[in-house]
Amino acid sequence: MASFWTSNRGRLALAGVLVAALGGLVYYQLRSGHGRLPKGVRFVCVATGKTYWLDRNKVVVLPAENPQTGQMTLLPAYVKDGVTYVDSRYREAVIELGDQNRHVDPETLAVRTVP
Repeated sequence: MASFWTSNRGRLALAGVLVAALGGLVYYQLRSGHGRLPKGVRFVCVATGKTYWLDRNKVVVLPAENPQTGQMTLLPAYVKDGVTYVDSRYREAVIELGDQNRHVDPETLAVRTVP
């Protein structure tokens, strides 16, 4: 007589348990928000130094429009060790903004604090 685990019934039972466990894991991941990208992205205005959170699905051009001033001066940013930086991919945009840039150091891309 074959053992339970080598029989078709045993294999089906094991497959069922594995599928249920995988389904539970997927459900947990979807419900808890793990693995999701945040809906908003941090931006900094090079003209004012203020930071904004914008919906990642609505920003289609960079620099993005500042919602308060209407100027195209927002660039993606991140915070490291308490300092806000413009993402290094946008160094050329910082330079091209020229006189409009009053708060981002073009070399380090660090945002100078707003007085």
